[in-house]
Amino acid sequence: SNLDALEAIRGASKFCLDLYDFPELMREANEQVSGLYAPVFDTFYEDGRMGVCGTGAGWISAFCEGKCNTIQCDFAALIGPEHLREFVVPDLIEEAEHLDHCIYHWDGPTALCHTDDLLAIDAIDCIQWVPGSGNPPLVEWLDLLEEIQKRGKSVMCYGTLADVPRFQERLDPSRLFYSVSAPNRDELERTL
Repeated sequence: SNLDALEAIRGASKFCLDLYDFPELMREANEQVSGLYAPVFDTFYEDGRMGVCGTGAGWISAFCEGKCNTIQCDFAALIGPEHLREFVVPDLIEEAEHLDHCIYHWDGPTALCHTDDLLAIDAIDCIQWVPGSGNPPLVEWLDLLEEIQKRGKSVMCYGTLADVPRFQERLDPSRLFYSVSAPNRDELERTL
């Protein structure tokens, strides 16, 4: 959805230049793409009988009643706040408001310049922060995760069972969504 779809068509380098060279054409193309999110989601929701069975959050392991999905704009890491506000934020608001429950996949330190804009989207319930390859693991980003929670969002915490105590010490447990693996059921039960 949103600019990620257009970037997939043009390629990142060409699309970055397109935003400067052909802004009106990009606005028109983005409007066409953004209009597809709700009807495509609703088709899968209805055909999959998710109103009866519940909804998964896309590729993230989460499940709930109502319309739920993970939204994102990985291309945001390549643009500045002005382009994000014009091209991405309105689409993310529309996507998130179409859902009953919404997780935002936020990818990489170069996208941190968008913190205020992303966390201001009321309809986003939970943030899945991904530090990116070569960066410290999620458990080392506790300051950012605390800030996300202070702004009213839950955070998705993933990693190993050994990371759980560190998350629990610093973060509000009522705003945590864990996705961790365990070597066996006994270890999981011991952690719980």
